[in-house]
Amino acid sequence: TFMFLAAAVVLWPARLGGATSFVVVAGQSMEPTYHTGDVLLVRDRGHPQPGDIAVYRSTNGSIVDEHLVVHRVLGRTHDGRYTFQGDNRATADDDHPASRDIVGRPVANLGPLPSDLLAILPRFLAALVSVAVTIRLWPDEPKGRDEVYPIVGT
Repeated sequence: TFMFLAAAVVLWPARLGGATSFVVVAGQSMEPTYHTGDVLLVRDRGHPQPGDIAVYRSTNGSIVDEHLVVHRVLGRTHDGRYTFQGDNRATADDDHPASRDIVGRPVANLGPLPSDLLAILPRFLAALVSVAVTIRLWPDEPKGRDEVYPIVGT
């Protein structure tokens, strides 16, 4: 029970008041550090310092289209906002997120396996349901002749 409780505390999602998020990398801006499909375990770990990799909420000026960005901290501006840049980029990001926009820092790269498993999950579940329905609807074994037409003594 202690292990389960410890895992629950560590992995409790940020959306439910915890400090853990899972982020799927999309794009090449952080190669070779992270690759498309990598799943990152992200924890809220205070204020990132220059050189740290962090995840921030970006809207690129749009209130409707919010997305998460995984980039390296270059520094902070005079008004306390962060400057980020992808490892595979020549220039800094246009966004300058505030501290409230920082989601956290990656603490583990789970690789592409979780993404791959989630991609095949619908097909697996469909196959499982198909097998269950087939088993349920499969006709019973035919009964022997004596069971279908009992022989009555003459």
